[in-house]
Amino acid sequence: MPTYDDAHESDVFVLSSAEDLVPVLGGDDLPERRNRMVDGTAYLVTCYRPRIEGLFARIERWARDNITTVYGKDRESRIADPTDPDAIVYRYATDDDRTAAHERDRPDAGRTAQRYPRSVRYGNKVSRPADPPPERDPADGLPWSCRNDPFSAYRAGFEVRSYRLCQRILMFHHSAEEPGAGTDCLVCSLALTCRGGRAVNGSLRPGDPSGAVLESVTTTGHRRDGVGGYASESMPVLELIYSPAQFGDEGHEMDAASVANLPFGLDAPPCQLVDLDAESIAGVLSEQSGAWSFGRNLGEGRLGARAHVPLASRAGLGHTLTKEVGYAKF
Repeated sequence: MPTYDDAHESDVFVLSSAEDLVPVLGGDDLPERRNRMVDGTAYLVTCYRPRIEGLFARIERWARDNITTVYGKDRESRIADPTDPDAIVYRYATDDDRTAAHERDRPDAGRTAQRYPRSVRYGNKVSRPADPPPERDPADGLPWSCRNDPFSAYRAGFEVRSYRLCQRILMFHHSAEEPGAGTDCLVCSLALTCRGGRAVNGSLRPGDPSGAVLESVTTTGHRRDGVGGYASESMPVLELIYSPAQFGDEGHEMDAASVANLPFGLDAPPCQLVDLDAESIAGVLSEQSGAWSFGRNLGEGRLGARAHVPLASRAGLGHTLTKEVGYAKF
């Protein structure tokens, strides 16, 4: 695990298809360091190069495909543990408790950790040395309906609760010089309709309480009509139909072939119930003699033939399988 203790050169970094990186020595045989200012933040940059030079490449913040990727420049686009912000996992846009008053008894840490995409900006802009000032979001401050089936995920090691449901995606073009277009010109929209929905305290909450299910998708094209509105035309609606799930409460006794090699039961070490292929039904994952095998759940108390699973031994995974840290998704 890297410690990032730069003062003592605690970590070894390896460049793809090259040797490990070593500091470039400057005066007095000390590592060469430079002060750099980026987006108003001061950085101390240490120069490295492969131990055996051959690539003669200069790599600072760019990749060979000429794309710079920034993972969460501010708190509004980053998912992090509110009680330990240094444990950064990903990044998006903040939630609040508007329209979700029934959830206010939950701890703030779980309710405010989620982030939602707000916009994706693209265009033929000329690269510039500084970021442009942020534009005002016209949708900021509007009511945001809470979904009927809020849920929590713990894969990051802390609770990330989702209250919102994407219902529409809008595409705008900014062509100030284009006649009939101008800035903030809506050109296309994608409407996502979920089954169910109910009114709570005067507001409509989307989705079914038992789980949001996408029911239809509508793509619509738009153009300005010259009198302050839009002329719109939609493509045929894509309708989705699902086979209803059949749940039964009848118990089944497992046959002898299914319980073979399960001396400790279905949900006790070295066995565990796992939905390995995301089929919404758990099979039995077991480890014996350092190898993993999986028996698919066929229903009515029957397990399929064991199949080898190319996974590392449980001993090598350590504490990452414990509930205190999170869970491993196979």
